[in-house]
Amino acid sequence: MNLHEQLPPDADGYPEMWPETDLEHIVANGFAIGAIQADSEALEFAAFIRDVIKPRNILELGTLCGGWMYVMDRMSLPGKRISVDRLWADRDPRIKWGPALFHRQVPGVIEIEGDIHNTTVRGAVAQALAGEQVDLIFID
Repeated sequence: MNLHEQLPPDADGYPEMWPETDLEHIVANGFAIGAIQADSEALEFAAFIRDVIKPRNILELGTLCGGWMYVMDRMSLPGKRISVDRLWADRDPRIKWGPALFHRQVPGVIEIEGDIHNTTVRGAVAQALAGEQVDLIFID
């Protein structure tokens, strides 16, 4: 399978997602949303998350448009998904998709906008975790 092959857009103009039948299709969906990685590295990392780490709670620093959060979400056990990044309006202007697609593909994601070095942002992450630990931190 070509992991960068995209299906035609849906009625809202977003990329139609592949059925989540296997690792390759999930990674291809992540690429359609905006993940950037070498194919072999993406497949190996996704399998490592699923088979070795088996996380519940995920924290991603630098989510951009959410392609990797989508992949990590699908490879993980049910739990919290926390995204920390700048305001959507301040992110790279070349990104195609915004918050609507991100929230559609990773329902329940907790978005915290700001710089992780800011104590207010760190406090918001701690509040979102509500005493639980993070199993996977992905710094993008």
